[in-house]
Amino acid sequence: MPLPGGVHYGNQHYDLKQIVPNSRVIVVPPKGDGIHWQSRLYLTPSQVLS
Repeated sequence: MPLPGGVHYGNQHYDLKQIVPNSRVIVVPPKGDGIHWQSRLYLTPSQVLS
């Protein structure tokens, strides 16, 4: 049974934890036979920072 916040791929499991509040990390695998992955960090500003 998968755990909340975990990612399962075959027999591998990756546990994801939110390190930066109000943020999201998107990881994009390479296209075709490429080897370069992209990671993107999206931040949502909050009233605390104003």
